[in-house]
Amino acid sequence: MLRLHHSRSIARTLALCLLGAAAPVAFAQNATEPKPAEPAAPAQPAIELPKAADILARATEALGGKDALMKLTSIETRGSIAMPALNIKGASVTRIGAPNRMFTEMELGGIGKVRSGFDGTNGWVSEKISGPRLMTGKELETLKRDADFFKDIDPAKRWDSIETVAATSFQGIDCWELKAKIGDDTTTLWYERETGLQRGMQMTATTQLGKIPVTTFIAEYRDFDSPAGRVKLPVRTELTQMGQKLVTTVDAVEFDKVPAEAFELPKEIKALLEPEPADEDGEEVGEEDGEEDAGSEPAKPTVPPAAKP
Repeated sequence: MLRLHHSRSIARTLALCLLGAAAPVAFAQNATEPKPAEPAAPAQPAIELPKAADILARATEALGGKDALMKLTSIETRGSIAMPALNIKGASVTRIGAPNRMFTEMELGGIGKVRSGFDGTNGWVSEKISGPRLMTGKELETLKRDADFFKDIDPAKRWDSIETVAATSFQGIDCWELKAKIGDDTTTLWYERETGLQRGMQMTATTQLGKIPVTTFIAEYRDFDSPAGRVKLPVRTELTQMGQKLVTTVDAVEFDKVPAEAFELPKEIKALLEPEPADEDGEEVGEEDGEEDAGSEPAKPTVPPAAKP
């Protein structure tokens, strides 16, 4: 990403130099023989924007249709993940299950294993640098929405409001641009005009580091045979945040074979949910109390004095 920005700066500087060199010649020509003004380009006819609900319904059909998607119970994908600018590569596995369970594991060179999930109640992350933690607040609410296994069947239900705002181009693809709102957050969505497939999304993610703008580009889809019929899934996604691009590629897909225990909380997350130990009076035992009790010796029994003769 930095190299791309550097190349643009060079190109811009070179263009300004060329314009500066040509400017005196252009001025002299205009002084002796003014050129007639070019006629204004004819205004393009306004494109009638379809309703957002119709765009979303078409997107569901493009993925395989509501009937087929409703019959599935789980999906597991395996593939690769890369951060090209940092020369980091690794493997990834994602599991989603009905009605709202999710598990993701990424193993990146130099970073190690990063796992996250949602078991229907608890959202969590576990990785080497920061350790295990439970998600809360908006981060948890966003994960809950993403974990909805049937979210693509009726996408409009994910938002408080959604409307079509423009016919535009996204990543060189002719798209319908939609604005969706939930609470105080606004998300931009792009759906390809020709196929109906979703091509991108721009949102602000709430993380431990604060709010971070994130742009996702779904570069490629592929057809797969599932127990419910033929469905279409994204197989190459490019996510850009904080100036870095993360590319995920799907190599293999399995339907309806993920066991329920695959979504169970790992031991280190379960430990975070366990209550603090309490003493007999119901009060939590602190470290100082625990150390004091452990270091003290039990009281010796009192010996009665010997009777006098």
